[in-house]
Amino acid sequence: MSTTPTPAALVPGMRDYYQQQMLVIRNAFETTGNGMETVAARTTLVDSIVTALWREVLLQEPDLAKGMAIIAIGGYGRKHLFPGSDIDLLFLLDGSQPERVYKQTIRRVCQEMWDCGMRVSPQTRTLEECARTDTENIEFLISLLDERFLFGDETVHQKLVKETLPRRLEREGKSLLTQLAELTIARHDKYGNTIFHLEPSIKDCPGGLRDSNFCHWWLAISASLQEKHKGAAAVEPPPSVEMQHAQQFFFAVRCFLHYRASRDDNSLDWQAQDEAAARSIGSPQKGGMPPAYWMRLYFRHARTIERRTLQLLDEAPRPRASLYQQLRNRRMRLTSEGFRVEQGRILLDPPSDLDKARTGRDPAHDPEVVLNIFQAMAETGAHLARETEDRLVDSLPLLASHLEDGAALWNHLRRVLLGRHAGNTLRAMHAIGILELIVPEFHGIDALVVRDAYHRYTVDEHTFVLIDTLHGLAEPRNEWEKHLYDLMQELAQPELLYLAGLLHDT
Repeated sequence: MSTTPTPAALVPGMRDYYQQQMLVIRNAFETTGNGMETVAARTTLVDSIVTALWREVLLQEPDLAKGMAIIAIGGYGRKHLFPGSDIDLLFLLDGSQPERVYKQTIRRVCQEMWDCGMRVSPQTRTLEECARTDTENIEFLISLLDERFLFGDETVHQKLVKETLPRRLEREGKSLLTQLAELTIARHDKYGNTIFHLEPSIKDCPGGLRDSNFCHWWLAISASLQEKHKGAAAVEPPPSVEMQHAQQFFFAVRCFLHYRASRDDNSLDWQAQDEAAARSIGSPQKGGMPPAYWMRLYFRHARTIERRTLQLLDEAPRPRASLYQQLRNRRMRLTSEGFRVEQGRILLDPPSDLDKARTGRDPAHDPEVVLNIFQAMAETGAHLARETEDRLVDSLPLLASHLEDGAALWNHLRRVLLGRHAGNTLRAMHAIGILELIVPEFHGIDALVVRDAYHRYTVDEHTFVLIDTLHGLAEPRNEWEKHLYDLMQELAQPELLYLAGLLHDT
């Protein structure tokens, strides 16, 4: 076995080259504002450096050419290297030689990268270790979903992608989906289950980049499971145009934040919002814009990502409904034309059902059916199934032209407002555009940012929180809440209080 390389730099001038190219990439971003191009350019740059360093290693230690593959994983594997992102590297061994044979050289190469100014997060694993189930470290398995071969022994890499990873996904795919869902729900809970924070983390808040990654991982695992069970090629469906626009916006904003802080900073505080708005970051509009208007762009893109995330979470495995739930769902079906409730999800009847044959209309196009759906949501806490939400969004123009004014419409809205789950129901109506059909004035506070002591969230979310709070008085936590609840019981028409709450900031 040959000796360890000398302490001299493997490739002289590599640090200067990396720093110069990083400056070129930053200047390009300052000119174009294109975050997608920025992360792609940095990924290509790092690829070239990793390759150059290992080629130099093999000139000095040709025995290392077999038995090890250098693989990009995580964000680096996805080619999403933001200016301040770590570089996730996997040194994959086939086990034919002890790890100590490679250890010093791996350390040397990683140190060279650190000396260049790159934050490297290396891991060394054998194929056997990658094959083991490890419920305590699902993050590593998730990172393998984005693996990408860089250099070394291609046969080792092929064993990973053709044998080890498919077997693990076949064995653990369903449980991995469940764990991914649980982690995402826990993260959403941490941030109050809302995208509408006035100073959000663009990475971890609901509707942020972590949710975008979740969608990618979920679809990749689902495609792999489909390939195994149906024999079809594993193809991850492309994101919608709206998702692509949202991702482009978030990539630009994260690049801006990293350059602004000269580190991996993802907090969109007041000052960062002012600077981003002044430079129209992520927007085709040039010349700057008011911060409140720019934040509306942020929240609308976040809403797109959050909606897709919630749709996929809705597909997570569910426990079998209890007998009580089944009977309750059956009763709801008998009293609700055009839709049914199953395990807490509202499903529209197919257009080909008897209802359409009798009425000649799709239930999704019938305002009476649609408004009854939201009344059921407010009363039961059920949520829209993915298919239902998609059909309602598509039918919005027809609903707008057939929606009646006057007492009938108010009667539906009052029932929604009086429902125990009115807040979440109004959020759903707002997200798909139906609330604005009923209360056009609400459009004026859509994703509106007001910087004062009274608003922790955007004005529309602040309004929904008020509705939640009023209904929450039914379970008072202190004497003041009990007193307020007692006062509410004296109201002859409590729906007017909820309506005033809904309109108080419009």
